[in-house]
Amino acid sequence: RPVPSAFPTSLSYGGDAWNLTYTPTNSSSDPGNTKVVVIRQGFSTHANNFGQRYLELATSYTQNQDTGEVTMHVSQLPPNANILTPGPVMLFLVVDGVPSIGKMITAGSGAIETQPISAATVLPASSVIVPSSSSNSTSDASNSTVS
Repeated sequence: RPVPSAFPTSLSYGGDAWNLTYTPTNSSSDPGNTKVVVIRQGFSTHANNFGQRYLELATSYTQNQDTGEVTMHVSQLPPNANILTPGPVMLFLVVDGVPSIGKMITAGSGAIETQPISAATVLPASSVIVPSSSSNSTSDASNSTVS
């Protein structure tokens, strides 16, 4: 089961991205198969389940090939409170289909009110830090070129 470094206590609608780190337990794990997801638990009444939501946050990553550590660059919630209404949600890191232990956090202010909305932040491109005898190099994960 993946063990992320830390989760935030709340997410806003748009705004600055945040980072979390983890070390894959499987050496063949591809950080491109990693997701950060938010789930709102549903509620049941009269045998019907209402309100459950699943939202995958936009991510990119930087992987250190020497240590294997992966830093996930994660966006805030989409800048629209109608996609995921404010309140308690669970946040998970999912690596190769295996979820971390979820953490209860707050979406927006947590209150049913007009939410502050910020523009979404553009995430950095995914990259792999390749150890080198002379200097550290990076490769773009999308085309595997070393600079």
